[in-house]
Amino acid sequence: MTEASLLINLAFVPTKPTGLGVYALNLVQHLATTDSCILSDRPISGHHHLPSPQGATTDAGKRGHARRLWWTQFELPRLYRRLKTKLLFSPIPEAPLWSPCRTVVTVHDLIPLHFPQPGSPLTLYFRHYMP
Repeated sequence: MTEASLLINLAFVPTKPTGLGVYALNLVQHLATTDSCILSDRPISGHHHLPSPQGATTDAGKRGHARRLWWTQFELPRLYRRLKTKLLFSPIPEAPLWSPCRTVVTVHDLIPLHFPQPGSPLTLYFRHYMP
């Protein structure tokens, strides 16, 4: 694939999806397929596909999360430019922060901000990193 108007980041979806993974997989079945591309560790039926890094899903625990966040910040913007993408969609609150990528991010809840726990990784993530 040389160009994609819509880039859909599903790099987080584990082998056995639950919750957000199920939501994301069901959602992409209703999005246009002709000019979009899905980033994931496996193809999604009916969609153009480019591989995301192996071991970057929640299956790999904290290392997978860290690997995916690094890839999202540094590799995903390069891919966005190379594909001449017009819009990046992330069904979870992860997106390139210091990049001119036009992005739509879905945030499902803000509980870590409403009820912050001192020293909680989620509170820190939502307060200082979330796009």
